[in-house]
Amino acid sequence: MKKLTIILIALCFSTFGFSQMSNFVGGELGFSSNDAQSNFSFVPQYGRILNEKMVVVVGLGLRNSTVKVPTEVKSSGFALGAELRYGWKSGDHLFVFLAPGVDFISTKIKDAKDATNSFNIGIRPGLTYVMSDHWTATAKYGYLGYTSVSTGGASSGNFGLDINTNSLLLGINYHF
Repeated sequence: MKKLTIILIALCFSTFGFSQMSNFVGGELGFSSNDAQSNFSFVPQYGRILNEKMVVVVGLGLRNSTVKVPTEVKSSGFALGAELRYGWKSGDHLFVFLAPGVDFISTKIKDAKDATNSFNIGIRPGLTYVMSDHWTATAKYGYLGYTSVSTGGASSGNFGLDINTNSLLLGINYHF
């Protein structure tokens, strides 16, 4: 946790020296639902365009989940993350990128004693579509990376590829 905080602070402050670069604020929304569970996430973000190929983005958001089998269990929590979008322009309006990043997620299950904390490091592919001088839309789908989860002293790690509906994230940004 301490290393993640230091990395995020360093990313934030290292980008503030580029006053001639473009800044943006926005957010990503994630939602999935089936008979067994539903998930919702909202992550407000701040980003800085470093050059034609690189964008740094940090976010702090909320997550909610409901699992309905065998009984309904609700959880909620927060997420803190940073990513470096590296990509290329395709035409005048499309930016295709890969976004290596880190996330810390803390989740509390309703009526449970311990919180679940996870640390993720991985990469997501995505697209940004330029709608006007001030507005862009972003979509990311999939995740390849490592996740470490700890709950009440027990921990586990997992490396894998996630390409289900939970990994679809849509966002909109205002550039200034």
